[in-house]
Amino acid sequence: MAPTKRILCVGLCNLDIIQVCDAFPEEDSDQRSLQSRWQRGGNASNNCTVLAMLGADAELLATFADSDHFRFAAERDLERRGIATGNCVRHEGCEIPLSTVWLSAATGSRTIVHSNPNLPELTVGDFGGCDLSVYSWVHFEGRRSASEIAKMIASIKEWNDRSEKEKKIAISVDLEKPRDSNLLLVPN
Repeated sequence: MAPTKRILCVGLCNLDIIQVCDAFPEEDSDQRSLQSRWQRGGNASNNCTVLAMLGADAELLATFADSDHFRFAAERDLERRGIATGNCVRHEGCEIPLSTVWLSAATGSRTIVHSNPNLPELTVGDFGGCDLSVYSWVHFEGRRSASEIAKMIASIKEWNDRSEKEKKIAISVDLEKPRDSNLLLVPN
């Protein structure tokens, strides 16, 4: 039996700061949270975690801030979970994408405030560094860079057109955010 090929998730890896509160905080108020934690986040990053927990060979393709804090909180966790990151693109002088998440114990709602001041999105050139022959499936997180993602998908379609059936790569796209630019990804 041939070895199982890898699943690549393309998108964001950020840090989440999660605060669980009795209720959503009122503006200009001061309250204590019930609990708090820091964790690695981002849809593509989280998808890799689930795939790895299910026993899949998962790889994340994302841009990384060249930061000790990011290495400590995110990269070490990816490594600990056996998620490959060798094709990730590191950017010096960029801030860490950060999501602050408020969870209301009263309603179960969550409110997310996201910050990404200067970490660039992935480009089709970044994606070109991946050896497509090692993947059975590539999953894309629909992001603001939809035109670049569409080019990445087109490169996989070209690969598939040239490949035998058993070497073709499945393609999926997460369209969670209702952005007009994500319509570029629908025909894919």
